[in-house]
Amino acid sequence: ATSSATTTTTTTHNASSQSKDAEAKQRQQAEQQKREAEERKQREAKAKIAAEQEQKRKLGEKRKEAVQKAEKEKAAAIEKKKKEVEQEKLRKLQASVELERKEKQKAIEETLRILEE
Repeated sequence: ATSSATTTTTTTHNASSQSKDAEAKQRQQAEQQKREAEERKQREAKAKIAAEQEQKRKLGEKRKEAVQKAEKEKAAAIEKKKKEVEQEKLRKLQASVELERKEKQKAIEETLRILEE
């Protein structure tokens, strides 16, 4: 009877020990899954932040390119206006020189006409 009681106690003890081992294993697995989920969340958050930073960087580049393009267009417009002003000055100068030449020619012709009389 003692042997049977000892066997029952040992079996109960073993079953209890196995149950505790199974519970501990389940806890470890749950903790492992929790850690993995947390790590995954952190990786996803880092990836999201990196994507946002990349988007901001690209937007900044586009903005910078737009500003450079605008500055280039402005400089080209200024140069065009300068050339137009220079052309207008040159045209006026040529017209003035031509007018002066015609007046001198008239004066010479008038002087010759007077001398011929």
